[in-house]
Amino acid sequence: MTESELRTLRDCLASEKPFLAYILPEAADLRFDADPAARIAPWPGTGADGLPPADATPKSAYLANLDNLIAELKISGGKTVIARTIAGDLKQHDLAEIIAGYFPSFPDCLRFIFRLPEQGVWFGATPELLYRCENGRFHTRALAGTRPRGTDGPWSAKNLREHRFVADDIARRLADAGLDASASEPRTIEYGTVEHLATDFSAPAPPCDALPALMAALHPTPAVGGLPRADAMRHIAALELSPRRYYGGTITVGTDDTFIAYVILRCAHTDGSRWAIYTGSGITGDSSPDDEWNETEAKATPLRSLLEK
Repeated sequence: MTESELRTLRDCLASEKPFLAYILPEAADLRFDADPAARIAPWPGTGADGLPPADATPKSAYLANLDNLIAELKISGGKTVIARTIAGDLKQHDLAEIIAGYFPSFPDCLRFIFRLPEQGVWFGATPELLYRCENGRFHTRALAGTRPRGTDGPWSAKNLREHRFVADDIARRLADAGLDASASEPRTIEYGTVEHLATDFSAPAPPCDALPALMAALHPTPAVGGLPRADAMRHIAALELSPRRYYGGTITVGTDDTFIAYVILRCAHTDGSRWAIYTGSGITGDSSPDDEWNETEAKATPLRSLLEK
C-alpha cells in the first residue's frame, strides 16, 4: 500500500462516511468505492445491522451444539458450516496501519475493508471466489477441506468428502443454469496457517444480465452454508449464537468488462474499541467437535494475532 493510499484510507476512516476499499488478487493498488451498499450484501436470511458482539462464542456451547448436529448429519449424510465469533478489545486503534500490515500477507485473496452506517468497519482477506467473468469466460471455484499448512500425506477422507459436496453442487448448479463448465483436478492452496482443497470451474460467459440469477443460484454454496441448502440454513439459524451479518455475504467489484464476486470470509468486525472475528468450518457426520474448534482457531490466527497486539 502506497503512502498516498494509506492517507486516503485514513481519511475514509476518519470521515465516518460509508466506503469500500479493496485490492484484487495478484494486484497491488488499493481501489476505493464511495457507494459500498451497491457492492456488498449480507449473509442471506440475517439482519446486517449492529456492531460487533460483545462476547465470544463459549467453547462449551459450541461443542455441545456440534455433538447434536453431528448426530443428525450421521443419519442425513449432509453438511452444515457452523460459524462462531472470537471477541476482544482493540488495543491498536490505527486501523489503517493494521490493514497496511495485514493485506500484503495474502496476495492471492481479495483484500477488503468497508464501513456502512451503524454497522462499524469490516475487513479481511478472502480466498472464496464466487465468480469471475472476463474475456468471454466465467470462472468459479469450489473451496472446501481444511488442514494445517504443510501437512504431509494425502487429504483425509472427511476433507475429501466435504470438498466433493461443494464441487458436485457447483457443477450441478452450473449445468442447471445452462453453462457447459469444465472442472480442474482438486489442488491444494495455502492461506496463512491453513491449506484448502480447491477445484476450479470454467465455462463460456453468460450474458451480463444473467449474472445476478446465476449468483443467486450459486450462493450460499455448501462451502459457506451446507447441503442440502435448506437444512443447512435451518441449522445455522438454530445453532449459531451470533448473527452472521456480513460474514458469508458477498462483495461484487470490477470494471466495465470484468465482473468479480467474492464471499466475505476470514474477516473481522470492529466499532473502533471492540473487535470480533467470524470463523467457521464444515460439519459432517465424520466431524469431531474438538477438531472443528481447532480448525476455526487456525483460520482465525492471522487476524487474531494482529488484533491482539
